[in-house]
Amino acid sequence: QALGFSLAGPTFIGPILERARTRRSGRMQVESTRPRDRDEMEDKQLAHLEEIKTTQGWYDIDSGTHDRLRRLSLELVSERPATVPKVCQALVQALAEGMKRSQPGGKKGAIVWERDPRGESINLGGEVYENRVALKEYCQNILRRYVNEQPLDEKDLQLMQRVLANHPRGTEKLHGCQAMVVGMHPVHKARCFYVIRHNGREDFSFLRCVQNTPTDEIEAQRQICDALCKVLQLHPTSCEHVAQVIESNFPSYRGKEGAVVEKHRNWTHNILELCSRMPALTHFLLR
Repeated sequence: QALGFSLAGPTFIGPILERARTRRSGRMQVESTRPRDRDEMEDKQLAHLEEIKTTQGWYDIDSGTHDRLRRLSLELVSERPATVPKVCQALVQALAEGMKRSQPGGKKGAIVWERDPRGESINLGGEVYENRVALKEYCQNILRRYVNEQPLDEKDLQLMQRVLANHPRGTEKLHGCQAMVVGMHPVHKARCFYVIRHNGREDFSFLRCVQNTPTDEIEAQRQICDALCKVLQLHPTSCEHVAQVIESNFPSYRGKEGAVVEKHRNWTHNILELCSRMPALTHFLLR
């Protein structure tokens, strides 16, 4: 009153009340949008989880599909840790199933899933071979076309170098390679390939290389193992759960599926790959 105005007057109180109403209205609007945003995010995460659980998507020949599924897996377990068990289970299930294709023929027209022959294909430098048998025959044809001590031409040399790269000691054997020739093995008395270096030569078994060459199925499973290892690196406490899921999905030795040696070999290779990259799994799986 000494200053000439009243604090209780409408001139002073009016603007204060107006600002309070504005802040309250804005706060209510933000709070009302939060549940909707949260629901949309959860729906998106659930959709990503269903996509990851579509196991055959991991075996899509398109390499972009591998990258997308791996990225979705990592994003999902990072944003929503509660999904880690389901994501891990989906990845292990994809490893266990292998590459399959759907065929009609079940009861009442039901779809039947069977091993996809495309999983046995081998891609070497853009050249595709139907399976290991086809690659083996191609290498044998090269062996027959050359006389002893005749160097391989450029095309055959490049192929045999790619084949040799899959030998367990491929890097060592390829070191210093200047050429390859066909010759007679001094001990086994059979024709074989030789790597020629400036300081000598060394034979190698192309059969061993072919048996160790990854198929399309194995290449896809490497992507799955990589995704699973990265998930476990983010959530290492899930190793025991993953080990339990692996044990429960171990391929059967009986029935039609049990007759496929390739499936069991791939499964064993995957377990060893996982244990080498995630030593914590060794305690649960290799005991």
